[in-house]
Amino acid sequence: MMTKDVKAVLKQLFLIAIGAGVTFSTIAAQAQSGSTATRIESSGNTSSVKVIQFEEPEEFINIRRLLSNGSVDEALELAKSYVENVEKNTRDLPSRYFAYNALCVAYTHARESAKAEEECTRAVELIPSHWSAWNNRGTARYLAGNMAGAKQDYEKALDQAGNKKDVKELLEHNISLVDQQNQ
Repeated sequence: MMTKDVKAVLKQLFLIAIGAGVTFSTIAAQAQSGSTATRIESSGNTSSVKVIQFEEPEEFINIRRLLSNGSVDEALELAKSYVENVEKNTRDLPSRYFAYNALCVAYTHARESAKAEEECTRAVELIPSHWSAWNNRGTARYLAGNMAGAKQDYEKALDQAGNKKDVKELLEHNISLVDQQNQ
């Protein structure tokens, strides 16, 4: 059972999950230079398929819904399954990034900060130029009491956010939460 303070923090930071989903189609589009079709690449006798998604994957929508409804254990199991499926079936960086980022969010809601940080780090390593996993890792660190690490990640996310006003406001808010804890 979560304490009232933890629930309040999670509520304030809940946009981490929304942010991850809203921007996935942008990542996919940027990663494929605006392509809107499936691209098949062959190497030798094997082929790999890259699919461009311009909407949130159903798995992420379901994970977010479960987290919103407080079904954290169920969301976590779905996120684990999602990562396993993506790893087995694609080498596509945006898909892998998104799956690990979703797993990070689920672990964060389950209050498993070390695992959340590990999964966010995987996402950051896949696409370091995207703000969402930096933000999510900052949240995992915040909840674990690592204010210096959280602030560093939130600031890195802010650097990566570009001109997205809503995202910048979210990240500035998260930084202000860290600053309040440091007072």
